[in-house]
Amino acid sequence: MRNEKRILKDIFKGGYMPSRGEELYDRWFFVGSFDHAAFNLTNAQLEKVEPMATRINGVRSMEANLCEGFIAEPRTTGQGWQQTEQNFLDYIKQTGLMVEECKEDAEYNPAYQWKIAYYREIVNFEMKDILFLRQEKENRWSAKVGNRVEYFCIPPQHINFSNLFGEKREYSKFKTYIITNPYAKKRYEKKQYAKKFRRAQEGKVK
Repeated sequence: MRNEKRILKDIFKGGYMPSRGEELYDRWFFVGSFDHAAFNLTNAQLEKVEPMATRINGVRSMEANLCEGFIAEPRTTGQGWQQTEQNFLDYIKQTGLMVEECKEDAEYNPAYQWKIAYYREIVNFEMKDILFLRQEKENRWSAKVGNRVEYFCIPPQHINFSNLFGEKREYSKFKTYIITNPYAKKRYEKKQYAKKFRRAQEGKVK
């Protein structure tokens, strides 16, 4: 397992839940849509991850390590598309998180879960790129655009973005997943049990 994954695993073992909110990304050029949606680390946490990733053309780039690295060859077959999906699902699991496919309106517990939407850019039956959105605690959906975060009331079926070179890209929504932090879930369940126990004790006293 790469050092980068070990650091992520340690962060989530501590019970971290995505909560950067509208904080602007300090070094937006090395954080991709997958990083934003699946992990949503704060700028301070990203400082811990950054030194462990490789440099692409002299520029630190998690996007090159992750989103681009997930896309399997050949890009023109269903098998390659399925492998691409499996690649990023495996990455999430290797950080200690749990992930499973769900419906867009599936219920979830924001104390230890969040949802992400998976988009694909396919041109002439060839997968060109992938994109991810995440559901915020207030139920809005967010996408990382440059150093800022763009919000949607619901995840649109199609999204049009322009990259750094001004090239227009069109992404189509494919699937939705729910991610669970088992460490945060365990802490939540302990707190709920403690509350019930206290209430029971207070009832006995009365």
